[in-house]
Amino acid sequence: MWNAGTQSRGETVRVSTSSASSYALEPADPIGKSLGARRAAPAQSVWFGGYGNWDRVAATDIAFGYNTGGGGAALGVDLWNSPGFTAGLAAGASTGKLRLAGRADRIEANAGHGGFYARGESHGFNLASAISYSFAALDSSRAIAFLGQTATGSSHASTFAATLGVARPFQFGGITAEPFANLDWYATRHDGFNETGAPGVNQTVQAGGFDALFGTTGLRMVHQTVMPNGVAAQFGATLAVRHQFSGNAPAMTAAFEGAPGIQFAISGVERARTTALTGVEARWDLTATTSFRTSYEGAFAPGFDRHTLRGTIRSEF
Repeated sequence: MWNAGTQSRGETVRVSTSSASSYALEPADPIGKSLGARRAAPAQSVWFGGYGNWDRVAATDIAFGYNTGGGGAALGVDLWNSPGFTAGLAAGASTGKLRLAGRADRIEANAGHGGFYARGESHGFNLASAISYSFAALDSSRAIAFLGQTATGSSHASTFAATLGVARPFQFGGITAEPFANLDWYATRHDGFNETGAPGVNQTVQAGGFDALFGTTGLRMVHQTVMPNGVAAQFGATLAVRHQFSGNAPAMTAAFEGAPGIQFAISGVERARTTALTGVEARWDLTATTSFRTSYEGAFAPGFDRHTLRGTIRSEF
């Protein structure tokens, strides 16, 4: 949900959960870009970004597949900004929907996000870290076809996330090659709730949680140039691999209201633990202190793909 980096006039690149924290600054995807182009004098920056994403998970022998889509926006400010260190705060909101493939079942989520990020440079390495928190209101709908009924429920969930990354830029003429690696940890907790609308088969769901740890390593290439109209621009591409070290298919414990003493577990669809990541980006200086950045990020594995589009405007003062 959160990636922070070291880009002087960019924003984070998210390859996972949609959230305001997805826009913490970062120079390389998902960590670094050289701070060499940053102005020598300290400057504050304000940025605003929006994003949209969609993904697909294929069905397995024991579970339905699903499709998701969502979008959101974030506002951030670099509160402490110097040539070798930047730290700031970000806040935003997002909305999304999940639908089971071939069924009318769905979950809708509306969330708020907030976080703190910091990045800096030491001995030629770009370092970045961030923490974020999100709180979501969830509405679910489950069709019981043989009864002609629909069970609905409302609950809340929260996620705490932390990320730590390192990158090492190398300059080759007008191209910067930047190997990077980072760790992302997510801890999600959800409230218990009772369904309504389908007497006898409404489910009572217990509170629970889910933790996951991801590691990512890859290479980002960046080319800086000046357009024919004199506007400074930057173009980049990223290839990486992400691996999930712990946690996989979330699960929760439930019981039918007609048989509260007979509990059962509901497990999500397991995804491939290793995912290939790709990304392309472009940034233009609109004025001496304002820039616009757009990017595409993709994640691919057997039975799974995710696509994210982002746009961010940044202004320094």
